[in-house]
Amino acid sequence: EEKGWYSVATIPKAMQAEVPLPPHFHCGNFDRRMHGAVLWQSRGGTKSVIHNDGQDAVNCQMDGSKHWAIWHPKYAKKIQSRKFGWVDASRDKDFKEAYGQFGGRIDVDSVDLERFPGWDELEWYELWMNPGDCLFNPSAWYHTVHGEPGRSQSVLLWWYRQDNFNATDCEVTHAWPPGVTLADCTWDYSPGENEQATKCGPSTSKRDEL
Repeated sequence: EEKGWYSVATIPKAMQAEVPLPPHFHCGNFDRRMHGAVLWQSRGGTKSVIHNDGQDAVNCQMDGSKHWAIWHPKYAKKIQSRKFGWVDASRDKDFKEAYGQFGGRIDVDSVDLERFPGWDELEWYELWMNPGDCLFNPSAWYHTVHGEPGRSQSVLLWWYRQDNFNATDCEVTHAWPPGVTLADCTWDYSPGENEQATKCGPSTSKRDEL
């Protein structure tokens, strides 16, 4: 029996050195709240439930293709309701093997509009990602993702949105040397748990010398 198996794991430090850091992290305080760098991979044929994330993210497709459907958070009150098939796994016995909150009663391949009316009235966006494509996925936006058949690999970078944008360092030409990678960042910022500011830039082993 074929199943849509997939793996999601923190990128090992040695592998992080192979992934360039996207340019927008180079200034503006974007690197002060870096949460995680994750490698997502599967053999294809996967699909996610409708959900949203608490952090901003950049999703870069390395191999394979994915099809996204996305809804604006202005629909939060509707989407996160029982009428729209939303569940809280911690309170719903039918989802005791799951965790978090999501559209667990919705068949994303064929939404039952008689049972869950209203989905067809929401404006939504769709896009396809191929190798080399990167998507900015803002926090709170709802989405579901279908992995096309065949091997699929993507890199996800999560960070918490900064309170202020600092344009000063963005005005400095070549503020960072070329070749900065994910390995040149500290990670694991989390509000209320680990609020020590993170940092990206020249190799962490050399920072104190700069």
